[in-house]
Amino acid sequence: MRNVQVARCVAAALVVALGVPLAPMAGAATQAASLGGRVVTAGTEAPLAGARVHVGDESASRIVTSGVTGEDGAFEVAGLPPAAYQLAVESGGGLYVVGTPLKLAPGERRSVQLAVSQEPAAAEEKDKEKKKKSLAALWNNPLVATAAVVGVAVIVGLIVGKSTGNEPASPSIP
Repeated sequence: MRNVQVARCVAAALVVALGVPLAPMAGAATQAASLGGRVVTAGTEAPLAGARVHVGDESASRIVTSGVTGEDGAFEVAGLPPAAYQLAVESGGGLYVVGTPLKLAPGERRSVQLAVSQEPAAAEEKDKEKKKKSLAALWNNPLVATAAVVGVAVIVGLIVGKSTGNEPASPSIP
C-alpha cells in the first residue's frame, strides 16, 4: 500500500518537474481542450488495461489524471485549458514519462497513442537475480563459510555450557 502512495507522489512530482514552462496563450481560457486515446504495450501494441494517464501543466501547477484504462486501453481527459502539457503513464507500479510536451490549442480535441515499454520491470528482475547470485557467491567463499561455522559453534557452546551449568569461569579481580 505504501509503495502505491509513493508511486503516485513520484508520478505527480515528475509530471510537474519535467514540464516546460511556457507563457499562457492569450484568450485561450474561453474554450477547453481535451485529450484522449489509447495506452498500449510497446512492441506488440496490445491495449494496456489498468493504466492511468497524468496530464501536467507546470505553468498552472495543475495535474489532471485520467480514469483507469479499460480492456481497450482507452483514456480521456477533458476540460483542459489550452497549454503545453507533460504526459506520464502510471502502470504496474511504474511511471513512464513522455519526453516531449504536448501543446493543446483552444477547443482542440487531440487523440494520441502512448506506448509503454515494460523494460523497467525486466531491469528490476535482473537486479534481483544479480543480488541472489552475489549472495550465493558470498556463501560459496571458504572464508565466509568458515567464519559462519565457527560463529555457530561458539554460540552453541555457550548455550550448552549454560544449560549444563558448566559456564566458563570469569576472571576474578583481586
